[in-house]
Amino acid sequence: MLLTLSLVDGQDTATVGEWSPVLTWPYEAIHAHVLPTGKVMFWTRGDHSELWHPATNTVTS
Repeated sequence: MLLTLSLVDGQDTATVGEWSPVLTWPYEAIHAHVLPTGKVMFWTRGDHSELWHPATNTVTS
C-alpha cells in the first residue's frame, strides 16, 4: 500500500479566491447563468426569470 500525502501552505485569497457564507433566499433557483457583468440570471419554477446583483445582494425581475 502506498499513501501519498501533500500539504498545501495557506495561499493568498486575493490570488486563489475564497467562498463566502451561504445566503438564504426566498427563491428556489432551478437554473442559473453568471453573466459577463457579474450578475446572475436564474430561473425559478415555471417560466419566470430573476436577476441577482451580488454587489448589492438584491434581486430584480
